[in-house]
Amino acid sequence: MEELWNKYPGIIKDHLVEPEFADLEIGRTSYVLHGPEDSDNIILLLHGYSYPGIYEYGEIAADLGEHNFRSLRFDWLGHGHSDSPTDVTYNPELYCQQAEQLIDYLELQDKTFYAIGYSMGGSLLSALVSRNLEKLDFKKIIFCAPAGLTYDYPLLVKLAKSKYIGPWISYFLGKSELRKGNAAGLDPIKHKTLIDHRLSVFDLQYEVNENYLDCMFKLLTDYPFNGGMEKHFENINEYKDIEMLVLWGTKDITVPYHCRNDLEKICPDAKYIDFDGADHAFVISLYEDVIDIFSNFFLGSLDYDKYNNNNNNNEEE
Repeated sequence: MEELWNKYPGIIKDHLVEPEFADLEIGRTSYVLHGPEDSDNIILLLHGYSYPGIYEYGEIAADLGEHNFRSLRFDWLGHGHSDSPTDVTYNPELYCQQAEQLIDYLELQDKTFYAIGYSMGGSLLSALVSRNLEKLDFKKIIFCAPAGLTYDYPLLVKLAKSKYIGPWISYFLGKSELRKGNAAGLDPIKHKTLIDHRLSVFDLQYEVNENYLDCMFKLLTDYPFNGGMEKHFENINEYKDIEMLVLWGTKDITVPYHCRNDLEKICPDAKYIDFDGADHAFVISLYEDVIDIFSNFFLGSLDYDKYNNNNNNNEEE
């Protein structure tokens, strides 16, 4: 893996850990289990569409490890170093089975679970928790602008999902649009090193995964990104025993901000923190604030007033 990483000098190696592989019934899955081996607390880190979890959560895993949390991050099928079948339906059922099989494979069933889900990973977190309320002990979960709530797709996405036009868009624009999307929302000067890293990871993923574009197109057409996951959020809210925190950028257009207000009606028991002026990339662009929130929420020491009163410390400053 080191040799592969060295081909892409833009990749930041500070928090990279060579992944291990689990040969699951559903497919070979790349994963990293990071942190104190004697910890009974496991944080699941669930990544979103198109960008692999092995590379998405390295720094977060390292920072959470300092608080005695062990974290599990992995690549969803179709992403990163995991298998990328083209003959499956890329829906929540598939991905929940992958996560459940990996937990079983690693014999983590009896641990106490915390979790962070970003974008598509947030909607998958809702499904995973909802279907395992009695099986797995989830204590605290964080949704970062979760997909799966009702909103209208942008025109290009509508066209990409079209049975007839979509394959042409995927062929001619798929790579460039996905690559561009992996650096969206980042300031080209302030975040230049981070942009280089994310684009290098994209290029690496494109090299090692020959089915990547086909899988991303299929995922885009199969997955309920813009509605249909509400029932899972409802189930969690009714369960009452799980603390929920929801983070959102007020200028998010990828998963529009009005979805946050819709979710508050579904999950009134959750806590909400908004980032004024931030877009969908706030987890990356506002990392210092976000990791502070993650850590203190899990530790039970989060000062909600601090962020609800001062959430305008963002990239516009």
